[in-house]
Amino acid sequence: MSTSTESKLFNKKPIIIRIFVIICLIIIWILLSSDELDGSIPHSKIFFQSLNLDGYFNTGSEKNDMVETVPSIHINNGPRYMELGRSTWKTFHIMMERFPDINMNKNDDLKKRDKLINWITIMGETYPCNTNQENIFIESIKKYPLPINLNKVINIEWGCHIHNLVNDKLGKGRYNCSILIEEMQQNSKDFNDNIEFESLDKVTLNKEDKQLG
Repeated sequence: MSTSTESKLFNKKPIIIRIFVIICLIIIWILLSSDELDGSIPHSKIFFQSLNLDGYFNTGSEKNDMVETVPSIHINNGPRYMELGRSTWKTFHIMMERFPDINMNKNDDLKKRDKLINWITIMGETYPCNTNQENIFIESIKKYPLPINLNKVINIEWGCHIHNLVNDKLGKGRYNCSILIEEMQQNSKDFNDNIEFESLDKVTLNKEDKQLG
């Protein structure tokens, strides 16, 4: 009788081991897929709340992969200062809209993201956007760094919020990011068509004529 019982237990061991292994794999999968590990914005907030990043910008972010701040170029206030500001924001928003999607699981994509971060940082270092010796743009992107996973809508909305953060510090009006996203989505098939975004703090994005040389 004892031998029969031991034999049954022995036959059940492979099943018990398999169940244990499956449970372990499920636990490992949950841990590795946690949003807290990659430092990005929780995907549920992006895709299930109308792609709204307001919560991200209200709570701040502990992750900071931007390079250290350096003094920006100083330019006195005046017509050329305003012209440079509009041109810089125009370039910034077009770059964010046109940048390809980024998947954090692909090394080549992460390298592209690093280049985008470097470009944004260099632009911020040379952009004359200071108050009381504080570079508002650089401080904003340090506090709210670029998300890990990127796509057209995330890029546009992140750039829009950064622009609004700077405008807040400068005492300027905010513009509706959802309007910017809708405008760009409507023209996603051919962004080279003439597009005007009056909500972009009077920055106009138009098709650029073909250049010689």
